Amino acid sequence: MYKKITLIVVFVAVMAMFLVACGQDNGNGNGDVATNDSPAAEQQPPATTEDPPAQTDEGFVFSGYPMYTPGVTVSIYSANSFGMHATLATWQDSPFLTGLNEALGVDIEWLHPVAGAGDELTEFNLMIASGTLPDVIINHQIMPDAERLIDEGVIRDITPFIANYAPYYHGVLLADPVRHNAMRTDTGRYFGFGFFREAGGWNDTFQGPLVRQDWLDELDLPTPLTISDWDTTLRAFNEAFGATLIVPWGRFNTTGFVAGAFGAFGSTQYRLYIDPNTNTIQLAQTQPEWRDFIEHMNMWWEEGLINQDLLTLDDTMVRSMMLNDESGLSFSAMSQITLWTHDAEEAESGALWAGIPYPTADDGSISMVFGGPGITGFTAGITNNVGDDRIEIVMRLLDYAYSPAGDLHWNFGVEGVSWNMVNGQPEFSDYLRNAPEGLHEVMQMHSGTVWGGPAIQATEIIVRRNHPVAVAANDTWFYTHPGLPPFFAMPRGMALNADEANRAGELEGALRTYVSEMTVQFLTGAEPIENFDAFVATVENMGIEEVLGLHQSALDRFNAR
Repeated sequence: MYKKITLIVVFVAVMAMFLVACGQDNGNGNGDVATNDSPAAEQQPPATTEDPPAQTDEGFVFSGYPMYTPGVTVSIYSANSFGMHATLATWQDSPFLTGLNEALGVDIEWLHPVAGAGDELTEFNLMIASGTLPDVIINHQIMPDAERLIDEGVIRDITPFIANYAPYYHGVLLADPVRHNAMRTDTGRYFGFGFFREAGGWNDTFQGPLVRQDWLDELDLPTPLTISDWDTTLRAFNEAFGATLIVPWGRFNTTGFVAGAFGAFGSTQYRLYIDPNTNTIQLAQTQPEWRDFIEHMNMWWEEGLINQDLLTLDDTMVRSMMLNDESGLSFSAMSQITLWTHDAEEAESGALWAGIPYPTADDGSISMVFGGPGITGFTAGITNNVGDDRIEIVMRLLDYAYSPAGDLHWNFGVEGVSWNMVNGQPEFSDYLRNAPEGLHEVMQMHSGTVWGGPAIQATEIIVRRNHPVAVAANDTWFYTHPGLPPFFAMPRGMALNADEANRAGELEGALRTYVSEMTVQFLTGAEPIENFDAFVATVENMGIEEVLGLHQSALDRFNAR
């Protein structure tokens, strides 16, 4: 949802953001093996690199990639700077982005957020309010509000064009009902190009519990499998090594952490979920199972088993603490385990991190783990800045990512630079494998799917970028409980209509704030758990039942698609 702002200063701010992002040089921006799972890759003719025919009197004629688009410039704003790295000053320094421009044959102006510009929603609101839009916007705000954005003339309904101008992408959607439903509105309109993960749930289950295996071995302790085992392990590590549970706050707060061991469906961040028993939407933090979870977390907190700086910890801080042996039980992502393991190997510390299953209740039951169906909310929407004279070019530009050649570029980068075809398979080049920054880091500037973009993330990218220890951890998290993630999470593409969104916006802002504040107070003991019933009563008085009803209506419409 967004709010329109008309202050002139907003327009100035947005234009300044675009000018800084573009810089003074607009710049200008290939494999017969597809790594995606698109049947369209088999049905459509392969991309070609032959010289295209000259422009006809009728205008643009597509004959393959690179396209012939003299005098055409396409501006693309992305809230996620894929193909970039902190060491790169501008997009012109990115081999992925400049290579993509060349492969497409289109002059693309890549626009990215500038430091201090605000969060993603704020930036999106500023762009809309300014009335000056780029041709394509890629962010998380398109999907949940697509119907309204189309109706109000912000993005285009691409339904009339998708079959002819984006045949690869259309084939990807038609081959998978879950993807297909996610990328259409309740009225059946296609609204954008999505970011999908090739192996679905495996790629989506990219973070989970971790333990110091060397410490378990030293203390002759078994792998902790139940929540009671976690109690035992935390206390043993604390007594033997002075270690505590250390987790980046963003991961503890948003993922659900180990709430599944208590039959709960969320950690400290406000979370709506689908009750698997009733198929109704509920608020995780008002359920009795969540009370059990937060009471247990408070017990760990009071015993000093949780690092007392939990609320301020980020990945960088935690990485340093792990190198200093300050924790033996944690929760983090594959990328972080890779870094921790490389640090330990370089320091020859002997630290051996290993992924372990999400803990269950003592009876073996578990309600949730972190994960999903391999569909993210990151979407590319074509704005109404693109007229019918350019719509085919922009559609073809975005469709390229789902073609065999485009899939290779989006995942591996430029052939002959970052990868080569060896025995029919793409292999990273010696240059990439031997880069001083390390493969894990350098891939960020050569691949567009490391973090997310309008493409299909090849599982091979995740496997090759991470340490084998991290890959094994992901196997453990996913294969131990493979069926849990899709059952409780809101389906991708589910959306409130305009009236529902307006009313939910009036209620949920205050609810989110109150729930977030109170859950932290329950965690730290600032609010005694005996006040939980009063907390629930306050949430009810603030309108949670109406909010649940609004979301239930949206879910019912989604299920009817």
